[in-house]
Amino acid sequence: MPNSSLRWSWQDLCFYEVADRDLYLARLDAFCTFYRRFYQDERTYSLEPSKQYDIFDFPDCGIAFAAFNSCCNNDPLNTRGAVHPDCVAGAASKLRAPQFAGRLLLAVWHHGTSGGPHQSDYLDADTVQSLIDSDFSIGLHGHQHKSQVIDERFRFGGDRKMTVICAGSLSVGPAGLPAGHSRTYNMIQIDTDNLRGRLHVRRMQNETFDQPIWGRGQWASTGESFADFAVQRPAREAAASRAAMLGQAERLVRSRKHREAIALLRPLARAEPLARRLLLECYIEVDATRAIADEFYPPVAIGEVAPVADALWAEKEYEKLRTMLGAANVRDSADPGAVEVRRRYLGRLKT
Repeated sequence: MPNSSLRWSWQDLCFYEVADRDLYLARLDAFCTFYRRFYQDERTYSLEPSKQYDIFDFPDCGIAFAAFNSCCNNDPLNTRGAVHPDCVAGAASKLRAPQFAGRLLLAVWHHGTSGGPHQSDYLDADTVQSLIDSDFSIGLHGHQHKSQVIDERFRFGGDRKMTVICAGSLSVGPAGLPAGHSRTYNMIQIDTDNLRGRLHVRRMQNETFDQPIWGRGQWASTGESFADFAVQRPAREAAASRAAMLGQAERLVRSRKHREAIALLRPLARAEPLARRLLLECYIEVDATRAIADEFYPPVAIGEVAPVADALWAEKEYEKLRTMLGAANVRDSADPGAVEVRRRYLGRLKT
């Protein structure tokens, strides 16, 4: 059974039992320590299999990653890949939160998704189906040391899919490479607006493993160094989700939970004027002058002029402030706020 504490050894022709669960889980202790140190205590990794996942959000790019451990119950006597089901469910639940509205979701794990008749060290196909059902559009994995791109179709109705991309290996030795393959790595381009992707493969050109020379690889099917693929559209409607997220942000602002509101408003601010106005209000409340100077310069509305000017002055961005005051929409404005900004800062910049 997948979650059994028993292990069969063909070498010894007998069963072994995992008698000390805590000791068994501690086999990943070194990784957990590395993880915490790498992220300087900003992130931690649990030894408990049901909590071994993490989410990495990139709102400016419109994508979010869920990173899973596919070594659940994996050891020398049980080499199959597995992700604890609570991890998939937990990540999917978190990614349904309003701040992830409209995100393209990518899942990352280690083990491959298929193997030969004499292999068992690959991920259960049902896990991939669960990831598709959880609205992941792209899956990334390693383990098999060869570049590959496959569309995994949803088997339970509809035409949904997940594009599964396998990386090669930057460092594996000759014995670890599949027959006919050399070291490779991938570069992936994703067009989130048009839902298109391009996978570039780079291959080691020489035979000296301690001094590899990298160049373009080649896909056997096309002879090209890249492979194009269509990206599955997220099932959640972005417009409806944005509206829900904006409503939640407004409630947070009214409750004076400005920092929580900022997390919701930032990805909306470029496309939603109300979100931009609320975000500026939140930044002012928490005195985030650096963020105002970076994200609201140059001001696009007359009401942004004063807070942007104050932020630029506070951050000693004097040249940007001078340029802003000389722009036509500020220089020629009769708005009382703009007039006051010119009066306040033109004199200071001359001294």
